[in-house]
Amino acid sequence: MINVSDVKAKAALQQEEERAAHRPFGWKDKIAYMCGDFGNDFFFILASSFLMVFYTNVLGIPGALVGTLFLVSRCVDAFTDIGMGRIVDKSKPNAAGRYRPWIKRMMLPVVAAGVMMFVPWVAHLPYTFRIVYIFVTYILWGSFCYTGINIPYGSMASAITDKPGERAMLSTFRSIGASLAGLFVGSLTPLFVYTTDAAGNQVLQGNRVFMVACIFAVLALICYTICYKWSVERIIVDNSNQKQLSAKDLVKALVTNRALVSMIAAAIVSLLAMLLAQSMNMYLYMDYFKNIGAMSVAGMMMTACTLLLAPFAGKIADKFGKKEASAFGLLFSAAIYAFLFFARIQNAWLYCGILFFANI
Repeated sequence: MINVSDVKAKAALQQEEERAAHRPFGWKDKIAYMCGDFGNDFFFILASSFLMVFYTNVLGIPGALVGTLFLVSRCVDAFTDIGMGRIVDKSKPNAAGRYRPWIKRMMLPVVAAGVMMFVPWVAHLPYTFRIVYIFVTYILWGSFCYTGINIPYGSMASAITDKPGERAMLSTFRSIGASLAGLFVGSLTPLFVYTTDAAGNQVLQGNRVFMVACIFAVLALICYTICYKWSVERIIVDNSNQKQLSAKDLVKALVTNRALVSMIAAAIVSLLAMLLAQSMNMYLYMDYFKNIGAMSVAGMMMTACTLLLAPFAGKIADKFGKKEASAFGLLFSAAIYAFLFFARIQNAWLYCGILFFANI
């Protein structure tokens, strides 16, 4: 008769021996994981911030149809995200691990699909072809290629280390990577892709956006390569032979887990707020304030706030609690955004000054 405890002990010992064969967790892992989100967010933030304006002002697509595209894509995401998660979970680990190989497999497709979204010459094609083109390229990038690299990347932290402190450090560096991408995209890009016409209006230049997308593609590939080369999966669990839950069981487990449902709901609302702000900021600074420089400063402020508070996030959470600190920050920010909405501020720089406290 097999002693289950002995089997578990041997498996744990084997895992410790395998981990000892790898280099210790250190700065390379932190930089590698930071570069993963750095690479992801080049196109994620570019699409969130500029794609709607590109579709409406360059390709001549009505805003309502662009909104329909985004809605359809999110519905497709609901299936591709779960599907990719199950594929990764069922995949058999190789010498590089379970998650790292997907970074290598998907980095070329995701940047190629990202560049295809911003091809300006599509504007000269018939209207029907333009509609088909934006639906195919956007869903290809967001629902398939981006999902194919982001799901494994997000899960990779648990395989790099099993120590809570080290995982928290990876999460912090991931936030720094996203902030650095936001600095590149949010503050520098507007200064290059917009020009001013004779009437003083800010005009988005399609050719310049395409050039930026090509540059970001190269930078993203460099980041993905660093993420793949410098990271090490030390915690390897072979799930390929384990029984998988059915879709019915997964849904049942979801709806009966109050904590998970509340976190998903909070994440959905938070993401909707972020994406709405990024999409509408283009029109706010371009059409209302007519000040692209202020938009660039606002983008830098968001990054500055993240980098400013990142070293203190752990201490704040330890002293006040994660839920309490998050709730206070969200309520404080919401109050300032509500003030900005009703105040109808006309000066872009005053608006940016008040916005700084909302970002904090």
